[in-house]
Amino acid sequence: MSEHGIYLVADIGATKSRFALVGADGAIAQLRVFGTADYLHIADAIKAYALQAAPSQTLRNAVLAVACPVLGDKIYAPRFAKDFPRQMLHAWKLGFRHPRTGEWKSFEAPLPDDFNRAIAATGL
Repeated sequence: MSEHGIYLVADIGATKSRFALVGADGAIAQLRVFGTADYLHIADAIKAYALQAAPSQTLRNAVLAVACPVLGDKIYAPRFAKDFPRQMLHAWKLGFRHPRTGEWKSFEAPLPDDFNRAIAATGL
């Protein structure tokens, strides 16, 4: 953690948003849960949390995890899944440093045909 203060950490899900403050020593404080639908924008929920948990502090460090359903997800986005044969998730380009050799590895894969059809059908 940073020696420069506290971190705002957040796990923002489809139904609940969880927020906490983490100190330089790793201690977790001010855990709060908000209903995600209660706020129009993520920034509104962050401001509401900050005003409750740290009204006199300026939060300069943040780590956010934002959940978002994937097109074609039959569990988290069932209304939109019926038109797609699978989850529309594809890593077209991937790169990483090999852990043993340190060599940079890079891979590319074109979009599958069903992706191209989904793009054409939805206008994405």
